[in-house]
Amino acid sequence: MRLFLRQATAMRIPPGFRELCSGLHQDALYLAQGSVERLAANCISFVRQEHRADLREFLRIELAVRTASELKGVIKRQKPDIFFSSSAARTFLENVYQRLD
Repeated sequence: MRLFLRQATAMRIPPGFRELCSGLHQDALYLAQGSVERLAANCISFVRQEHRADLREFLRIELAVRTASELKGVIKRQKPDIFFSSSAARTFLENVYQRLD
């Protein structure tokens, strides 16, 4: 049942999420330094203004229904060369969500 709910509530990945992940490649140095908060702030600059509302809605839903491991998987599908722990992936996306206000 839980899997069905996740599939039913999952949204199509918006362009803003792809733009956000493109910043991960550019700013991977911050990952090595352990500053997930700073990485989130910098990656948001890659998201075009017109995509930010859709990205925020996508993150609101995904953060509510996905586990940390599943969120890591969503990022890995966009950027397979980036290595996040599950908790760092969740923290990164939570920080992005908060900064999109």
